[in-house]
Amino acid sequence: MRFTALLTIALLGLLAGGAATSAQKVGKGKEPADDKKKENEGTLSEIGGKSLKQWVEQIGHKDPSKRVSAIKTVLLFGPEPAKAAVPALIAALKKHRPKADAYVDASVLVNAPVSLATILIHLKKPDAEHNKEAIGVLTSLINDAQITVRLTAIQAITRFGPMAKEAIPNLIKKTTDFYTWETRHAAVQALGVVAWDKEKGPSNLVTDALYQSAQKDGSAEVRLAAIHALMNLGVPNSPNHKITAEHKLVAVATGDSDRIVRIHAYLALYDKEEKAKAKNKVRRAAIAKYLQDAQAVVRAEAAKALSLMKDAAQDQLPALLAAIQDTESGVRAAAIWAVGAMSKTTAARAGIGALLEDPEPLMRLEAVKVLGNMGADAKDQLPALVKVATADKEPDIRGLAIFAIAAMGVAADPAIPALQGIADDAKQLDGLRHAAKEAIDHIKGKNKKGTTKKGAAQ
Repeated sequence: MRFTALLTIALLGLLAGGAATSAQKVGKGKEPADDKKKENEGTLSEIGGKSLKQWVEQIGHKDPSKRVSAIKTVLLFGPEPAKAAVPALIAALKKHRPKADAYVDASVLVNAPVSLATILIHLKKPDAEHNKEAIGVLTSLINDAQITVRLTAIQAITRFGPMAKEAIPNLIKKTTDFYTWETRHAAVQALGVVAWDKEKGPSNLVTDALYQSAQKDGSAEVRLAAIHALMNLGVPNSPNHKITAEHKLVAVATGDSDRIVRIHAYLALYDKEEKAKAKNKVRRAAIAKYLQDAQAVVRAEAAKALSLMKDAAQDQLPALLAAIQDTESGVRAAAIWAVGAMSKTTAARAGIGALLEDPEPLMRLEAVKVLGNMGADAKDQLPALVKVATADKEPDIRGLAIFAIAAMGVAADPAIPALQGIADDAKQLDGLRHAAKEAIDHIKGKNKKGTTKKGAAQ
């Protein structure tokens, strides 16, 4: 049944907690495999009648369609075996030298970066020289005359993260690539990853480019990506950039033509430091105003932004509780989770608890999930959850209520009699009875072997 699958997934993370079963460790009737055997397990010897070595050789084929086929196929052998293809992939890209009138088929230039980055970033012990060569050739492709080649190179270089810092100058240039917003978007996103530096922070050249994109780009998606890049780099709260960042982002928050961009600019300005408390209150209020916006997507975005502020956003609780009654399901769900993020706020927990009696199943389902996410913080809603677990009309909701109760751990001890009643009731669905038994064990602190954790309820 649908509920059983859903509940099983939920309970696995909560209740498994212990050692893997013998079947998982060994396999039926077999001795444990040694490290070498495990390493080779699942490795393909051939694809399409060719070995990995043959596919690697085909990367240099004169027919570009065959080269692309090989470039894509080597990935199917898995990253570790496919490491053998890295030199050939780099060589294929290095043949593209426009200044020397030496051109490589665009399909090769679009597909090789994807395979190259995918292999290198998934290796357990990557070769430093391979990384260096790959980053170098990809950096040069960022300036290629062909839009699709530039875009793919930027996306590939992003996957290398801060080790690709040599690409920063080229990435900055592409934040103003007027041919397509997608290239600018990719470049801005890349800067938000590649320019990361825990000690020094990003350079002024990087932040200036991102401010320019956040304020002036004609695409809302690019402006939004620039804000996120600044946030990812820690710019708004950085002592070296804070004053400038506030000036630039306030202009976006108050003047951007796109309301979602404004919301995220306010979010970027949000400062968790106590001395910014007054400003934060103003910013929360500014975001909360968008809960009344004419567009549902804007209302939902405002709720999501407030959810990130958790209990600090309790001054906007009335507005969020009102948003829970929105006509659009997406807004209601976002508002429920925003209220649910205030797990330390009594009124917020009560607001979610009230939804357990909502006539709409989806609302009850979301409320149960949110309370389960709160864990022991939601213990004052335990009686309401027990009522749902034993009496709700929907099996899915009853099952998730059991999970939510179990998530409270020892704080849910008063619910054990009700759970035992479910476990012993032959009329109940097997999945519910099993879930109730597992929940009881978890509440008592028992692991899968039946022993009890120290300090658990006896």
